[in-house]
Amino acid sequence: MRRSMVYVAAFLILAGLTLLVRSLFRLHFGVFSALFAEAIILLGIYLITGGGARGFHIPASSSTGSEENIFFTTRNILGSAQTARYSVFFSSARIELPEDAPDIVEIASVFSSVHVVLPKGRAVRVKLSAAFASGSMPGTGVSGFGDREAFIGEGPAFYLEAGAVFGSVSIE
Repeated sequence: MRRSMVYVAAFLILAGLTLLVRSLFRLHFGVFSALFAEAIILLGIYLITGGGARGFHIPASSSTGSEENIFFTTRNILGSAQTARYSVFFSSARIELPEDAPDIVEIASVFSSVHVVLPKGRAVRVKLSAAFASGSMPGTGVSGFGDREAFIGEGPAFYLEAGAVFGSVSIE
């Protein structure tokens, strides 16, 4: 089934559920405004998942040398010296950062669970941010909203900025 047909089918299912909820629970709301809201939500999901940039094909992951993107899957990632940004959407990932990691590494978790394994031979200055999410690292963590910073390990340091939105990030 083509990707566009998936969105049409999802819209029809949501439209049917809207009508069903309206009639079963005797709720009084405009059907057309609810259908318009559903169309906007589906358009947003389409754009977030890369539909606007790559046509109808959404790969489970993509890599552009300095960036690793993961969509709708579970992955174990062995980091490289070139990859400075990891983005995880609607997925689960375990990311092992290498000892020769770039000086600045960014990790984003959106509706996902990310487990980050730090290299043993390097120190890390970590900034962990959460919005409707949770984050944990040795010695501290954040739940709900907030930011935490910590310095972990010994040796030459690099900077790790990790953020979670409606998900979780754990750093060890």
